[in-house]
Amino acid sequence: DSYYFAYHCCPVTNSLQRIFWASPEHIKHVQKYGKVLMLDATHGTNLFSMQLIFVTMINEYGKSTVGGYGLLLEETTEAWAWFLEQLKCSNGVSPSAIHTDESMAMSNAILQVFPSAKHFLCEFHLALQNFCKNIKGYFPVKAEWINVLNKFWNIVAESDIRSTDTFDKEWIEFLKLMPINAL
Repeated sequence: DSYYFAYHCCPVTNSLQRIFWASPEHIKHVQKYGKVLMLDATHGTNLFSMQLIFVTMINEYGKSTVGGYGLLLEETTEAWAWFLEQLKCSNGVSPSAIHTDESMAMSNAILQVFPSAKHFLCEFHLALQNFCKNIKGYFPVKAEWINVLNKFWNIVAESDIRSTDTFDKEWIEFLKLMPINAL
């Protein structure tokens, strides 16, 4: 068992552009649980202002586990395709489904590298970020906003384990919190 490590430098400046790495344990995780992957990238939160990428999946105990990491200087289709190729080379797995944020570059790269994989946008990016962007302005009082945000997230986060009747009742109650002009 060995580590998998790859990097790419700009041919003109020889500056580091991309890195992918996975430990033997990460590789085993992808081989065992990698039919459904989640890719998440932070945006410039490190010393080098590169996107830090986590490849995660869910194990048999319902816990998330890591399958590899990467750093990308640019979030382009070419960079994402390179990252996904390294992921594929590190473990030989072609996932059936990949959950990501709303990055068009990532979507295009998934189609190139894993054409048979279904691509899903993650619940957090679809629900919470869009909700915050479009609704927060209707709640200038912070305590009211926190209350509405928590109720919304509780409904969204647990929507897959609730019955339709329960969800419908909670959603109707939630809508009563909304100002009429927000609907």
